[in-house]
Amino acid sequence: MSPPIGEAQAPTEEPPPSPPAPIVPHVSPRELWEAYSDNEVAGDLKYRGKDLVVTGIVRDISKDVADNILVALDVGEILHAVMCHVPKNEITTVAKLSKGQLVALRGTGRGFVMQRPVLGGCHVIWAGPKAKDKIDPKVALATARSLNICAHKMVRVLMPELATARDGGPVSDDDLMKVLEAQPAYRSTVDKANADLSAAGLVPLPCDHPSLFAASRCESESVAKRPPPECKTPWTKAVMAAIQTQ
Repeated sequence: MSPPIGEAQAPTEEPPPSPPAPIVPHVSPRELWEAYSDNEVAGDLKYRGKDLVVTGIVRDISKDVADNILVALDVGEILHAVMCHVPKNEITTVAKLSKGQLVALRGTGRGFVMQRPVLGGCHVIWAGPKAKDKIDPKVALATARSLNICAHKMVRVLMPELATARDGGPVSDDDLMKVLEAQPAYRSTVDKANADLSAAGLVPLPCDHPSLFAASRCESESVAKRPPPECKTPWTKAVMAAIQTQ
């Protein structure tokens, strides 16, 4: 009921800001495999029971003796792979995949079985170019410039230590943006990225798109000496070339 005319309304407090959404870790197949092969106990503590997004190259598509669908992701080692158990209701989607294709799957860490990291309940959230597909330069450009625009998301997922507050809680996207925008070169880089996309008739990718995390990881110096399989694809090379043209 409204107060009588002439009476002041009681001041209302603004609701507290919503906490940041839980971060779903984006990991590469090799990163997952190396964590487990180095120390299975530590690997379980970090990944078992956790919701994960794994982006990599399809090594094999098969079924086990119980007719369950399995998608193996290449880790760059002959006898090893990350195994993703895919529900049968995803059979139509999986049937369209090919060996050598770049793909992102989201599932739950299930541990280390027969020297292979396993994810359960996986579903395909992005199917990238197949091994023999011609790479559209506009797709590479959109990915490269979106990396600039979405830098705060890349920091949050790929460098979580920088996105953690002193009390151990997550830093908000707004606060991460303030840190980045305090750097003189950041705003001009974002402005140029938006201008390049506009000139090409493109729009930036959503900042949670798995292709951005894969490309960002491949761009980092930490993988330069021994790049994982997904960093050697024509798609990745096209994106890296587009980054160099900034």
